[in-house]
Amino acid sequence: MSDAAKQEAHAPIRRRVMGVTGTRAEFGLLVPVFRAIAAHPNLELLVVAAGAHHLAPVRTVREVAAAFQVVAEIPMQQDGVVGRIADAKAFARGAEGFARTIDALRPDVVMVLGDRIEAFAAASTAAIAGVRVAHLHGGDRAEGVADESMRHATSKLAHCHLVASEASAERLRRMGEDDERIHVVGSPAIDDLAEMHPLDDASYTELGRP
Repeated sequence: MSDAAKQEAHAPIRRRVMGVTGTRAEFGLLVPVFRAIAAHPNLELLVVAAGAHHLAPVRTVREVAAAFQVVAEIPMQQDGVVGRIADAKAFARGAEGFARTIDALRPDVVMVLGDRIEAFAAASTAAIAGVRVAHLHGGDRAEGVADESMRHATSKLAHCHLVASEASAERLRRMGEDDERIHVVGSPAIDDLAEMHPLDDASYTELGRP
């Protein structure tokens, strides 16, 4: 075996991580995670913008594209159409779109955060397709809303749990999840706190004006 072949044989495997974002709210949480993946020498970040990012009037997919290369877009919801049946139809459109995207990109891992239908559609499709699922913020509580069941369903589909607290980790253990696959990493919401500077008095006063 040549030296080049030996070097290639011992080179670390580069894994493709498909990071799914469906709304501005969880995109803010995912930004430091996406940055860390993009900076890692053995990982390749594949950002997919789905769901509410494509809704008028803001269409926040533009914010995602300004920060990262978006390799695929998956519209799900329709402008002005709301309700549980509308969400079910959006889920179906998302599942079909994620299936096509996974087939095209061939990721090693599909990473989702939280409890929305975008995350649930991506995790469901990946699990059925035989692709590993990493779930952030599993085990949290959102009582009284449909998102509660979707979060826990996503957790049951996931192969790797990246949870925000020990309390969330314990909920996953009680759901039967293997402790070896549960990692208490904290919330990415705090990762950029050091870069956030307090408002000066003038800016604070300006915010309070009508």
